[in-house]
Amino acid sequence: MDNISNHRTSALESVLAGAGVHVRNRDDVMQKVAAIAQDGPDKLLFLSDFDQTLTRYWVNGERGFTSYKVVEKSPLMSEDYREKARQLADKYHPIEVAVDMSLEEKTQHMVKWWEGNHNLMIGERIKRSQLKEMVANANIQFRDKCEVLFSELDSFNIPLLVFSAGLGDTLLEVFRQFSAVRPNLHVVSNRLVFDEAGVAVSHSHPFVHSYNKGKSPEQLAAVESFIVGRSNIILAGDSQGDPKMADSLPHTHHVLKIGFLNHDVKDRLDLYMDIYDIVLSGDCDMTVNLGIFPAHLHREKYKI
Repeated sequence: MDNISNHRTSALESVLAGAGVHVRNRDDVMQKVAAIAQDGPDKLLFLSDFDQTLTRYWVNGERGFTSYKVVEKSPLMSEDYREKARQLADKYHPIEVAVDMSLEEKTQHMVKWWEGNHNLMIGERIKRSQLKEMVANANIQFRDKCEVLFSELDSFNIPLLVFSAGLGDTLLEVFRQFSAVRPNLHVVSNRLVFDEAGVAVSHSHPFVHSYNKGKSPEQLAAVESFIVGRSNIILAGDSQGDPKMADSLPHTHHVLKIGFLNHDVKDRLDLYMDIYDIVLSGDCDMTVNLGIFPAHLHREKYKI
C-alpha cells in the first residue's frame, strides 16, 4: 500500500472511530470506500433523504420540524387543520417506526396518511405565497457541516439526489432560504398543485412515502437523465425504508449506506446495524459523510 493509500485509510479509520459512529463491517466499508475512490467522482451519486437526515432532529433544544411540520405548526393554518393533522400523525407515525411490522403492511397505512394530510392542506386552500413565511418562521435547520458537503458535491459535479417522502414545496424553500440551491441538486418529493391564483387545488401522484422511494416508474423517469453512468452511490437516510432507495436505480455497483439513528438508540441500534453500513447515533453532524467524501476522490486538491 502506498503512502497516499495509507494516509487515506488512517484518516477514514479516525472518522469511523468517532463518538456515536457504529460500523457493521469495517473491512466491507473500507473496501467500498476504496472502490468509490478508485472510480472517481464521475461515477458517484449522493442519494439522500431530507427530513432528519439532512436536517437536524433537535433545533434550539426542541424537536426540529419536518417539511410537513413546517406547514402544520404554522400560525397561518387554522387550529382545526392542526388538530386533524396531529390526529393523523398520532395514528400513523407509530406504524411508520414500528419494528414488528412488515414493510408491506406499513405501506398501506403510509398511503392513507399521506392522502389524508394532503387533502387537509388542500381543504385549507394553502397558498404558494405563504410557504416562504412558513419556512422563515419554522424550527428547521440543516445539520452542521451540510453546507460544506453541498459545496463539495457541487464542486465535483456530483449530483445530490434527494428522495423525500416530505413536502417538496417546503423542502425546496428550505434549500432556498439557507442558500443551498445549486445546479447539482435534484429533488423527487410530494408536491402541491396550485391554480392560477396560487391556491393549492391538488397534489402530485403517486405519493412518495417512507417505503417506496426510488421504486415507482414516475420517480425513476424523473431522475434518469442525471444518474446515467453514476454506478456508485453514497446513500444517507434515517428510516427503515431509506436503505432501499437505491434498489431500483439502474446499473448500481457500490452502495455505501449511512443511517442517522436520531432517537431510541438502545432499542433500535441492532435493527439499523442490519440495514446500514454505518450508523450515526444521536443528532450527528456531517463529519462522517465528509470523511468519506470528497478527500478520497481528489488527491491533487487535498494533497494526500
